Amino acid sequence: DFAEAGHVVIAGAAHTGRSTVLRSLAGAVARTCSPADVHIYGLDCGTGALLPVADLPHCGAVVPRDQADRVERLLNKLRAEIMRRQQLLAAHGFTGLAEQRAAVSSSGTGAKLPWMLLLLDWWEGYAAAFEQYDFGRLIETLLQILREGSAVGLRAVVTTDRAALTGQAGAVFRQRMILRLTDPDDSALADIPTRSLPAHHPAGRVIFDAKPHPLEAQIAMLDRDPSGLAQARALRQLGASSAERFARP
Repeated sequence: DFAEAGHVVIAGAAHTGRSTVLRSLAGAVARTCSPADVHIYGLDCGTGALLPVADLPHCGAVVPRDQADRVERLLNKLRAEIMRRQQLLAAHGFTGLAEQRAAVSSSGTGAKLPWMLLLLDWWEGYAAAFEQYDFGRLIETLLQILREGSAVGLRAVVTTDRAALTGQAGAVFRQRMILRLTDPDDSALADIPTRSLPAHHPAGRVIFDAKPHPLEAQIAMLDRDPSGLAQARALRQLGASSAERFARP
């Protein structure tokens, strides 16, 4: 729900389904949303599992962490777009992107600005790659994008071991979800008591804070075959069908 959602952080140990969550989310967007309505961008700081998202017609780029110049260009693009939207929305008196899109839909004039979805796989990998790069400038740039982008239609979903649950990074996420953690006590960082964790915690099972008790959800794969090749193939098929379904006449 782009209009109501904020940034989401999903914490989990390796091999618990972190990358699968992002791929499945991208596939769900491709299945239900027009490429004109949602623009996807990715930062792959893990093992390359996010790279197939680049095949979606919604996707502007998925950039691996070892290409610092492309990472910087992507961040500069996002920051420039955020500034452009801030000025545009302020000039027309809109308080946020949802209001602009509703006004355009009701009036039938103008163009709705698309939502932007930023997927970042493995926060620790991003921090390790850029904490010594130009005094950590790209880390601060990303945090600025997350802080300022929410009001103008940017939604980020970030996976992490645990680091993005704390410090400056942790402060920007409205929703915190956990997969199986290396240290179960870290669930407290997501406001989930350790005693609330299930005895059986399979891969892909996310737990998130709710009142009065935490809730559980199981993330679906894009194909019954769990292999990376099958998941990438399913994502490409979703992209092709989306491009055909939402093609302009």
